[in-house]
Amino acid sequence: MTRRLQAIGSRKLRFEALRLLLIKFRRHEWLGRFKDLAWELSPQAKNYFYFEYWHMHFDLAPEGPPADRRDEFLAMYDFFTVNKRSLPARLNRLRQQCEESEKGLGLFADAHLVEQYRSWRLPVDFFNSFFREIARSAPIDWLVMAIHEKQQPLFRFASSDQFRDLGGEMLRDALATPLDQNHDLAKVREKYRSPERLFYPFANTKLLHWPIAEDILACLVIGSRDDALYFQDLGERHRETFKKFSLLFRNFLQNEYRIDEKLDFIVGASEKIREMKRLIAQVSKVDFSLLISGESGSGKELVARAVHLLSPRAGQPFISVNAAAIPDTLLEAELFGFKKGAFSGAAENRVGLLEAADRGTLFLDEIADLPLALQAKLLRALQEREIRRLGENKTVRIDVRLVSASNRDLGELIRRELFREDLFYRLQDLVIRIPPLRERREDIPLLINHFLIKFGYPGQEPARLDAMAELFRDDKFPGNVRELESRIKNMITFNPELELPPRGEKEPFSWKGARQEHEKDLLLKTLKEMNWHRNRTAEKLGISRMALFNLLKKYQIAP
Repeated sequence: MTRRLQAIGSRKLRFEALRLLLIKFRRHEWLGRFKDLAWELSPQAKNYFYFEYWHMHFDLAPEGPPADRRDEFLAMYDFFTVNKRSLPARLNRLRQQCEESEKGLGLFADAHLVEQYRSWRLPVDFFNSFFREIARSAPIDWLVMAIHEKQQPLFRFASSDQFRDLGGEMLRDALATPLDQNHDLAKVREKYRSPERLFYPFANTKLLHWPIAEDILACLVIGSRDDALYFQDLGERHRETFKKFSLLFRNFLQNEYRIDEKLDFIVGASEKIREMKRLIAQVSKVDFSLLISGESGSGKELVARAVHLLSPRAGQPFISVNAAAIPDTLLEAELFGFKKGAFSGAAENRVGLLEAADRGTLFLDEIADLPLALQAKLLRALQEREIRRLGENKTVRIDVRLVSASNRDLGELIRRELFREDLFYRLQDLVIRIPPLRERREDIPLLINHFLIKFGYPGQEPARLDAMAELFRDDKFPGNVRELESRIKNMITFNPELELPPRGEKEPFSWKGARQEHEKDLLLKTLKEMNWHRNRTAEKLGISRMALFNLLKKYQIAP
């Protein structure tokens, strides 16, 4: 074949002959020679021969274009599309896959950048990172920055305590004059009245405007001993740096510095709650699977919604499903959907919850209750990012972030072979543990006030809230926040005036209350002994399964 090709005098004809041979015989090993011919015919510009090579390269490739050849594939596809060249169905499918992949990458491109700076805790951390970044490629000796929000001062930073008053004058000058300014040493000593100007050592000073967001403006004063800086446009030279740190500062302001304001629906001011909110802000920036662990009633779904709210997926669906509330026989159909006629009663096509949550977040509560067979199918869906509805052969691509939760020890279930170990490691890329209420009792007054307002009462004084919280000082709160809410409902029903016993007096002893407390403690103890297995718990207590369910409902215990 090589000798016959060499006999063709024209390189263009030789190229076309080899192209036709590749189409007919589809020999991947001939692509090297085809590439050499293409490069000979397009040494400087990307033209027909260049793109024809890439067309053949991807048409013969066993799989889609690798990440390092993505640009070549897209350029080839666009070139032939513009020139109205019909392309095979396989390449059209690859183009669609690239579009879907680009959407997924674009969704979290900013989030991955933010993740690199998630160690910021204070505003000065942002300033220090920015100063180090910009000083890498410019001879900067002194930097002062003031950030204003809606024309009101928000933060002020300086790389040195020197020239504090002079720096303040320069910042006010920079704020008053929107245009960038450039001063040599003589002009600084002439223009400013501060005594510090007499000792000012910097040969060049730049005053810059930096619009961080619509309502946020930063003014910068940059001092350098290098005369050459006078001739440099730092705004243009560091455009990408300013753009990157604008994004980082906006994220820091909303998801770190003001996280309490954004997550005010998570009630609590204890250190454990503040740390949990910071952790929520961090894990929301990335797209990894998240496992939320916590006791019943501690607020696992609330945390899952908070993660979704702060993530780039916030504008997309948030779908919550409790695996324990759906019969095993229906759970697979609920999650994966089904085709009409797939089973008895399937009267129409049904989109599953995984597909309905596409581009958004699926919260799967009580994941420990998933049957083992369904665990395997869920694991494959997470790995391949595709699902297959019941009764269908084709697969559907999905882009879902899975947030799962359990109030049971998954490690113990793995040891008892009731939960797949490989699924467990797929679920727990990230873990958030919600502290039980007994570990943050200082939040009880705030929670009482929250529930009273929720049920129509006005906000209470802190001293009165502390007195109400004192009524629960001996309560272990096994039902956590949900149990506290139930206790508040009981209080406003039987004590609507919210009358408190005189200071120093305890609530009167009640045989009924003592009996219920003993009954509840015995029920919880037996459930734990039986590993929360309901049938064995009922047998141990000597009661029927229905009686056990009534007790669980009475004491609001969700095993």
